[in-house]
Amino acid sequence: MLYDGSHMKRVLFGILWFVVFYLGLLVLTTFVLALVVSRGLPANANAQQGVDAVNTFTAAHPELMRKLCGGIFLAALLAAVVGAYKRLLPGTKKKI
Repeated sequence: MLYDGSHMKRVLFGILWFVVFYLGLLVLTTFVLALVVSRGLPANANAQQGVDAVNTFTAAHPELMRKLCGGIFLAALLAAVVGAYKRLLPGTKKKI
């Protein structure tokens, strides 16, 4: 049986999907974190005060941010590996 390259394609698409999942989850959690932190600001606060509040929070809680980024990494890795292995993601499906 000749090697048709479908395994390499599945691996490369798995890596691509990992990057997509990782960046998507990172943006989503950063947005949610910014919303939660900025809820403590007064109603007439400007955007710079929101940025300062988020920067203060991340500087005060580096261990939490490290664990959050590690969790995002593991979740994205798990989703990409399972999706590519089970051929659920676009680009990893077998052609008929």
